[in-house]
Amino acid sequence: METSHFPTKLTIRVSDTRLCFARYELRREPLFAFSSWQLRQEFSLLQNLREAMDREELLQAPTSHIEILCCQPVTPVPLADFQEEDCTNIYKYVFHQERPHRVFYDTLPCANAVLLYGMKEEICRAIEEVFGQVHYTSALTSLLAHLSQKGLSNGTGRRFFCHIHDNTMDFAAFNYTRLELINTYEIHNTADASYYAFNAAQKLGADTRQDSFFITGNKAEREKTVEEFRQFAANVYGVNPTAEYNRSIVATTPGVPYDMITFLME
Repeated sequence: METSHFPTKLTIRVSDTRLCFARYELRREPLFAFSSWQLRQEFSLLQNLREAMDREELLQAPTSHIEILCCQPVTPVPLADFQEEDCTNIYKYVFHQERPHRVFYDTLPCANAVLLYGMKEEICRAIEEVFGQVHYTSALTSLLAHLSQKGLSNGTGRRFFCHIHDNTMDFAAFNYTRLELINTYEIHNTADASYYAFNAAQKLGADTRQDSFFITGNKAEREKTVEEFRQFAANVYGVNPTAEYNRSIVATTPGVPYDMITFLME
């Protein structure tokens, strides 16, 4: 779909392997434009961004606001204990990083928590050199808010969610709407995903005969992971965003990551 001549919000999802660009506006006829840019690892992020700016048509349209979705691990802090001045120290304690990072936080009211996350300083500088003023948001914030309400009618309050993307699995455990655990693992196949997921679930006292496991990600990865998980748990479900979002243009467009869909549709 062609982009508008009027300024629109631009969302950029930044992972270690690719960039995703999207413009979405609800109108009588919804406006949605999406493209994906595979990062060339031999080039710096700045070089990749400049090349994308030259080649991607949807980046040429006027922009009213730019949102950066950060695909980085998060650590939750109880809302009652959160102090903004402690963010950097907590982040450094949880995530050992050799290079300078900027530390951000998002509130997650549904779980009475604040999510801390970071981006390499060099990545932030490259983004801002190309796009100017931007706002950073964790890709997990809208995802967790959405998942906290999903599957509550399945008969048990305990649900486990595995979001598969970019050689990574984000694993989240909810007891009703209470977030019990959020962790991110590097994975290379479905065996890795099941190993990490069921090890974490077991430590939380999961009942694999009663509790539910939900798998999100692109169709191929989702279906393979569901098949793998059904060897170990009775209630395993693949989440199909096309059906979940009533065939929205955002959810039916190929290649849009599930976390980006939840952000755009919230």
